[in-house]
Amino acid sequence: VVESVSFDITNKTFTYGQIGVNTAIEDVLALIEGFTLSIGGVTTDVENGFASISSILLDNGSISGAGLLKAGSDMTISFVITSSNFVGLMSNGYSITVEIKVKDLDLSSVEVVKQYDETNKLPASFDTNIDAYIESGDRVEIDLDNSGFYDAEVGTNKPVLLSIKGEDSANYKVLNNVKGDI
Repeated sequence: VVESVSFDITNKTFTYGQIGVNTAIEDVLALIEGFTLSIGGVTTDVENGFASISSILLDNGSISGAGLLKAGSDMTISFVITSSNFVGLMSNGYSITVEIKVKDLDLSSVEVVKQYDETNKLPASFDTNIDAYIESGDRVEIDLDNSGFYDAEVGTNKPVLLSIKGEDSANYKVLNNVKGDI
């Protein structure tokens, strides 16, 4: 009778977009950079055939519109471990808390041009769709109310602040590299 099972992974920090419901087990194993499995006080691994990771479970409440593990410091991945020696070994999964860092969002190629109107606001006709820059299935767009030029002066290659909003916006951080013309 096995009295104790412990499982730990080497790497516990990832970037949004790396782990999701459709990520292959092999890809997750490569990302975690190794693990330690101890069954009944005997440390082992998958390579020696003693046990295997049969599936990976993600908490549905932690999944983005794109089917990815959301950014945060307390996300959980459960590893289901099986062994012919121990039927049902950790069949509900062994949970590991990981950190998923926000993904940098480079919007520097977004064209920002407006006619001079004495304000620093983006024009109402500005296209807020950034689907080409985010993970497929995520719901994120430019937030016109909180975006704009840093000042209202006429000029070219001027710094622009683009803010984002939407159900999955917390998974991204907009890089401060957008330029535009007034």
